[in-house]
Amino acid sequence: MKLYKYFAFALALLSLSACDDNNVEDYPGFLGAVNTAPDVTVDLDPTFSFNENQTMVYVPVNVSGTTNGKIVVTVEVKEAVENPAKEVENYNITSKTINIPEGEATGYVEITPVWEQGVINDDRKFSMTITKVEGATVGNANCDLTIVNVDDAYTMMAGSWTMTAIDRTTGQEVSMVLNMKTLEPSSEYYGTELDAFNLKGLSYLYIPFEFAYDEASKQISLELMAGSFATTGIINFTNIGECIVASSTAYPDLGANVPLEVVGYDEIIFPEDATFTLAVMPYPALNQISGHWGSWKRMHMTRN
Repeated sequence: MKLYKYFAFALALLSLSACDDNNVEDYPGFLGAVNTAPDVTVDLDPTFSFNENQTMVYVPVNVSGTTNGKIVVTVEVKEAVENPAKEVENYNITSKTINIPEGEATGYVEITPVWEQGVINDDRKFSMTITKVEGATVGNANCDLTIVNVDDAYTMMAGSWTMTAIDRTTGQEVSMVLNMKTLEPSSEYYGTELDAFNLKGLSYLYIPFEFAYDEASKQISLELMAGSFATTGIINFTNIGECIVASSTAYPDLGANVPLEVVGYDEIIFPEDATFTLAVMPYPALNQISGHWGSWKRMHMTRN
């Protein structure tokens, strides 16, 4: 049984470090006077690349020489002719004017990639050029940047899907829109598990799938994971507990993983006799099953 949790972290950082100072728009008096020392030069690296799924990247602006004040650098960006990266659509820049404090050897232009998860594309390209400098002269003014595609068969499964099924309690057909997500890249299970959220219309309920891909045959292997938690945390039932996937109705036997058929990246076909049951496990005794909270059969998923 795979036991892990999802955690959402909100992190607010307030810093007076040189890195943060570099990304504040210039105004009179900020960081003191502009450098007047001679023989100070700023340069961009000729090339720079980063992955589209990175949280934030920092393009260095290199300072040569000894300064006695701040340097203010303004940059502009331009799409490449082939496979262009578009500002806002593919990336965002925190500020195109950066302030490099006295004594610092490097300033940084902050870039946040916009990851279109689940779309395999060519690496996207754009250029950055220094257009204005206060307190220094310009050496190399241009940098060619590449946003590297990281999408593959795993991330291609992410997106919006519709699942139709028969409710085993009522016998009625049901339809649910599910949001298929990859795990965080930092997770040890990234690349091997997918989770379809919004089960029963609830954001904290999901269907866990085990994922594998055979590069030689270009074939996706997907299985409904029995014995895995299907909630993001503790739920207050009659007894506080969690939901866990059971592919069999014979409790406490959770059953085995259910192999599924994947057609392209647009259809997931469940076996005719497969069932998917949310078994309730009361807390803290998460090794017992006290009942179930939903059970479906004749499931079928198609991409929206």
